[in-house]
Amino acid sequence: MRTTLSGRSWYIKHLGEENMSHSESMLARKDAEDCARWVLSEIATRASSKHQKAPFVATHLARQTFAKYLRGSDLSERLYVSVEVLKRAGCTRKEALVIVTEKAQKFLGKSKRGRPRLGATKPDFMSTMASVQSMVNAFARRKKYTEGAVDRWVGQFVWGRTVGVIRGAEFDPEFGRKMHEAQLEATRQLRRLRGF
Repeated sequence: MRTTLSGRSWYIKHLGEENMSHSESMLARKDAEDCARWVLSEIATRASSKHQKAPFVATHLARQTFAKYLRGSDLSERLYVSVEVLKRAGCTRKEALVIVTEKAQKFLGKSKRGRPRLGATKPDFMSTMASVQSMVNAFARRKKYTEGAVDRWVGQFVWGRTVGVIRGAEFDPEFGRKMHEAQLEATRQLRRLRGF
């Protein structure tokens, strides 16, 4: 586990997340909705660089990735993961898209790529949902092993709830202190396992 206690960001790596199976990362409907809303509670962005080596940074998250399918933000991954988490819990694709679109609307339509929107007309909800679906489909085409991304986010959500960093679908106000305590406990467990 690695944490960055800068008062701004942290990164959690659940010790078992790499080995989580598809069935282990399935959540009950209510928990899945909380997970999806937590995943979409923020997005991480990174400064533009020639080889895209800068880390992704959000209010509560600092993440280094070498995945070339992510560019200036991790929004497309978060959208895909949220939809899949809900589908695993029994939601239809349309139900999942409605929930995800409602939560993600504030992040959409801010891309600096392409042509600027003319006028002040806002897209209706169905158009926004179609955009979300398009981004989800595009992410699935770019990434070969999409299930791994879902399992990793669910692993972080479950672990975060276990140590009290996540309450419901939100970060705990004292997440910094609780992350520090979780890190100390993990270090103590590791020392016990090694016989120190």
